[in-house]
Amino acid sequence: NVDWSGGQMDRAEIFFQAEASAGGSNRGWKIHDNDFLGFPMMGAIGVLTGKGSSTDPRAIENIMIHNNRFDGLSDACVYAANGEVSVMGNTMVNCANWGGGAPLGGSLIRLGQGRAKVQGNTAFRPNNPYGNPYRVGVQCDGPSHSRRKIYTDNDWYDYGDRPILGTP
Repeated sequence: NVDWSGGQMDRAEIFFQAEASAGGSNRGWKIHDNDFLGFPMMGAIGVLTGKGSSTDPRAIENIMIHNNRFDGLSDACVYAANGEVSVMGNTMVNCANWGGGAPLGGSLIRLGQGRAKVQGNTAFRPNNPYGNPYRVGVQCDGPSHSRRKIYTDNDWYDYGDRPILGTP
């Protein structure tokens, strides 16, 4: 378990990475009330989660990413390849700066096949932003997932393509 709050972090390729070793798990992470500060052309990702294949016993569960400010990240604020993630009440300013050229495709939040709740987030680009506009607010990979929910109260301003890509 991790409870990380009230800090400022900058100049990281990946700020938090929840990936379990074989037979292990990462559960109960609370990442809240932080400032994630990226810099142009750094390739930063805010939070990255993932796990092995469906036959692999590794687990990523209950990762809460709440009330943070992501500012100036070149890539996604959150990439949850698999596992359980809750992304709520975050502010994303000038993120996914590489747009469609970013390794994660220019989305602010990218979700794989796992339980996800995305609610109450706000993203925007101030006047005269650097880089390319991000393409989408949330990118959903694979088929629809019964436990993947993106609420309508997210505010995605200044995106280049659409608020949601794929099927929640």
